[in-house]
Amino acid sequence: MSSGYATDVQPVMLRRNSTQTTVPGLHHHHSSSSSSSRHATSSRSDMPLKGWFNRRGDQFIDKNTVICQPMDRQFSSRFKGYPEVGQGYGDSNGNIIDVQGRLIKRIG
Repeated sequence: MSSGYATDVQPVMLRRNSTQTTVPGLHHHHSSSSSSSRHATSSRSDMPLKGWFNRRGDQFIDKNTVICQPMDRQFSSRFKGYPEVGQGYGDSNGNIIDVQGRLIKRIG
């Protein structure tokens, strides 16, 4: 029985093992595009980040939700210009919000 909350079915990108799925039909789609998704993943580090991140790489979703980076991906060089952990979150344009989601610094 589902409670209706979005957390009942965790998105594939947030699962520890993305090949295991509880969403019917999703596994077949993932398998058929696995070669193209590997290529897209390898070029991700060149793409600008979308969202709000801190220096460790944790992503701010809203004031009650933060997606933490796995241990092996924390403090990546691509996050070197972002706010320190506990100081807030920045976007790729240089805007900064506090840990509650309030704008601290606006660029442009």
